[in-house]
Amino acid sequence: MYSVTPTEPKLNDDPQPLFDIEREDGVLVGHFYNFEHAEIACAALNQSIKNKESNNE
Repeated sequence: MYSVTPTEPKLNDDPQPLFDIEREDGVLVGHFYNFEHAEIACAALNQSIKNKESNNE
C-alpha cells in the first residue's frame, strides 16, 4: 500500500514539494505541492492495488 508523508523543509528558497507518496517498502513514488492532490493520487494507487488483487482471485 501507499502512504502520504510530509517532506522535510530545505534551507534554500527554491520551490519544493511538500508531500511524498511512498510505497510500504519505503520506495519514493512521487512528490506533490498540495496535500489534497497527494491524497487523491495515493487513494488511486491503493485502489488500483485492490482492483488488481480482486481480479486475481
